[in-house]
Amino acid sequence: MNESPSESTSDDTQATTKAGLSRRVVVQGAAWSIPVIAAAVATPLAAASGDGALSFTLPAYAGTACTEITNVQATLTNSSGAPDAGKPVTVTLSDGYTFADGSTTYTGTTDASGKVTLPAVRVPATGGAASFVAAAGAVNASAPVSAPKVTVAFRRQLSNGALLSFAAVPPGSTAIGDSAFLAPNGDLFFGNTVVATGVSAAGAPVRFASNTAVMPFISSTGVASRWVQSTQQIQTFPNVPLGSTPLGDSSFRAPNGDLYFGNTLIATETLSAGVPVRRSDDVSYTSFISSTGVASRYRSSDGQIESFTSVPADSVAIGDATFRAPNGDLWFGNTLVAAGTISAGVPIRFDSNVSASSFISSAGVASRWNSQTGQTQTFPNVPADAVAIGDAAFLTPDGDYWMGNTRVAVNVSSLGIPSRTAGDDAFTPYVVAPTCTW
Repeated sequence: MNESPSESTSDDTQATTKAGLSRRVVVQGAAWSIPVIAAAVATPLAAASGDGALSFTLPAYAGTACTEITNVQATLTNSSGAPDAGKPVTVTLSDGYTFADGSTTYTGTTDASGKVTLPAVRVPATGGAASFVAAAGAVNASAPVSAPKVTVAFRRQLSNGALLSFAAVPPGSTAIGDSAFLAPNGDLFFGNTVVATGVSAAGAPVRFASNTAVMPFISSTGVASRWVQSTQQIQTFPNVPLGSTPLGDSSFRAPNGDLYFGNTLIATETLSAGVPVRRSDDVSYTSFISSTGVASRYRSSDGQIESFTSVPADSVAIGDATFRAPNGDLWFGNTLVAAGTISAGVPIRFDSNVSASSFISSAGVASRWNSQTGQTQTFPNVPADAVAIGDAAFLTPDGDYWMGNTRVAVNVSSLGIPSRTAGDDAFTPYVVAPTCTW
């Protein structure tokens, strides 16, 4: 994957790069985006007449992720335009660019020619644009630096392993579900499109039978909202209290435990609530533990609530009709699926209305249970310390993402909840955190 950059040995106005790409930055099957670098010009500035001038020796600098930019120089002249030797010049880096010792500030003394040569500048693993900023007394200068941005957001298709990359999603984002990501600044993405800004929280998207996705979120003003892919419109639910948590589909849970489906209060003071699923007939199910400790499931088509009295009262709702007891026992309705599980992921519903629940068994084996057959499929390649996320998706503590027995990616910082699509397929989003070996 690495390309050996060219190194110049001619004069002191040439900047060179040195490769240092980590093995762990590679995501299997990923398509890395390499955008065109925009032209930029360095800016020498003087505070006032007679202060002299400070400038970088090149108008702009460029590198690639996990490489070093070397021989960066700044030149200081006095008020007469002659080299100003023996003066301190401080250069500051930003946006992930650092010096070799990890610092972002360096102070050097100008030589006889008025120049200061910086230590090697390390380009961050995610690339991106920034500026070198230099200061010497009352004068300062800046020069742009850029590196092709490394794509960090992806979506994998269960049926064929097809991978989509989303170059617009910034590093540090959180994978929500389907093709949804929440950026650190509150921008909510669906693929490469920002669908809402200033979002404080987002729930797992679901897909209708038409393959249209809907996604709940809390807006910047605290209003419960839902984005609809087919219309690109945002629907609000003013009855939902401020501070509620978006679960998925159109479901929200208020701070006092009240559970809403859209503007409709469906249960009061619930003890927990799961991520909703949507059937192929566009009926949504939301599971919860009622205020009296009864495992329950709400059906959107007629507003009916089904109870599962076999489930222990202190269990936690996961999704669909799935609940996990304190001792790890995993239930689907009144059926005990597995005893003593270590973790359980959000269930998924396929077109045939079959539910699939993924979990790590008491023996540390990654598994998936099928509601139609009652059979459990195992994935022995998955490490025992992995956590079940949903529908054959597992994430290890060191960031390995497994889909069944296949390791899909490494250095994964966030793995979203898989969503069902028409045709019994599933989409799983994830975000990687590239690293460099220095």
